[in-house]
Amino acid sequence: MNIAEELATNEPRILLAYPEAARRLGIGHRTLRGLVYSGRLPAVRVGARRLIAAADLDAFVDELREEARR
Repeated sequence: MNIAEELATNEPRILLAYPEAARRLGIGHRTLRGLVYSGRLPAVRVGARRLIAAADLDAFVDELREEARR
């Protein structure tokens, strides 16, 4: 499901695949993988897939904002 389909259904996704998460943050997929690998952005395993919680994206952005204020 892409963002347009999500908005049309009014049901935001709780878990996002890496490409979706990267798109929401406006970064490349390699940068996203680096953030996950470094531990700055948590990911969960569901079956064979690794997904990122939408709430963790929000928390990550909040953390970036706090860092910018210091």
